[in-house]
Amino acid sequence: MRAVVLGGGIAGLTAGWALASSGAGTTVIEAAPFAGGLASGFRDRGYTFDLFSHRLWTRDPEVLRLVESWVGEPLLARRKVSRILLEGRLYNYPIDLRDLLSVRSGRLALRALAGYAGARLSGGSGGEDYRGYLEARYGGPLFETFFGPYTEKLTGCRAQELSIDLAIGAVPAAGLVAQLVHRLIGRTDPWDDFLYPSRGFMEIPEGMARALRRARGSLLLSHRLQAIRCRGGRVRSVEAQSADGRTVTLPADLVVSTIPPAAILGALDPPPGRAAIEAAGRLRSRAMVAVYLGVRRPRLTEDHWIYVPDRSIRFNRLSETTNYSETLAPPGRTGICAEIACDRGDEVWREDDGAQVARVVSDLVRLGLLRSGSEVEAAWVRRSATAYPVYRVGYGDLLAAAESGLAGLENLRTCGRQGAFWYGSTAQGIRQALDTVREIDRARARAA
Repeated sequence: MRAVVLGGGIAGLTAGWALASSGAGTTVIEAAPFAGGLASGFRDRGYTFDLFSHRLWTRDPEVLRLVESWVGEPLLARRKVSRILLEGRLYNYPIDLRDLLSVRSGRLALRALAGYAGARLSGGSGGEDYRGYLEARYGGPLFETFFGPYTEKLTGCRAQELSIDLAIGAVPAAGLVAQLVHRLIGRTDPWDDFLYPSRGFMEIPEGMARALRRARGSLLLSHRLQAIRCRGGRVRSVEAQSADGRTVTLPADLVVSTIPPAAILGALDPPPGRAAIEAAGRLRSRAMVAVYLGVRRPRLTEDHWIYVPDRSIRFNRLSETTNYSETLAPPGRTGICAEIACDRGDEVWREDDGAQVARVVSDLVRLGLLRSGSEVEAAWVRRSATAYPVYRVGYGDLLAAAESGLAGLENLRTCGRQGAFWYGSTAQGIRQALDTVREIDRARARAA
């Protein structure tokens, strides 16, 4: 069987490896000059940075075993330190009742506790959108102080425009009291611990690419999808263009797509119906600009990441590399990644790299995390056009309409964060891709 996988991110590499390991002649096509997609990173001047803040959360033994085999060593275990910057103070995230009971911010504590108590006593389940769901669980004051402002800053949408699915997937279901009890008795839950490769998260996709090649699969980097030729309800071949302009044609008995719905629909020949293309075009993804700083100090914070809902601060999330692994910066130095949510082509996206760096450094000095800009010895900027799928109300109907344009192709499957328009983690992406390939194998066995 000849298989083509579109996209060389986590899901695409997993699917490619699984197909090649099962004996299929497999080629993975990736537009970027590196594998890994959003899980990739870079190394420069002794620093290692993830493209965006990443960590592995999993209780899936197969996924963990595979990741460690790809990396080539056991992963580091870390107890998460994650906080929210509110009114100039850092509070634990998920929201910790002990913070609210402290005297650090009496006004916030009184409002938050009163709102939380009122929400719990009302017994309401909330509405069908993001705002209603969270206000019913945490109360209006906490929503208005953190959940609402942060999410609107991240997504670029008003909270009431967002689907309840975003809240269910991204916010712990347990309330403040349950979370407090868990922490007081030392109970570990998926929000407390994570795993991380000692030499950076990019070790995972790099190891996956090596495993794919060992299984005799091919990885074509810097190859952009041009066309998917179909006939008789099946994909017959895939065409891609290399960086030097050469066209590569790959016969295909099977295609697994991990690229955005609009991208695959736009490549189909013959094209799908207009309704599917229009629906895919209305699915919205949020872009991201990341500013990375090499800092002349061993450490700025104890945090792995800090959420920043304040709109006067440019970035929405901050992470510090040496809190993940001390090997990610030169001795006596630390690395900072500031993530800035935006829309592709908007003013923030277009701003030149120097201005991006200057704004982030200014904000860090203003917050007291940097003493001065002179502590920064190096800086880098990277952009990603499709960093986060935005779950607006009704996105499920749009996704179903977009997928209807692929429904008639019996040898095409989709999976992954981009391919399924799905806000999943790295471990979930690996699991989804493994399950997709196994279902393909079962279908082939039944047909044999």
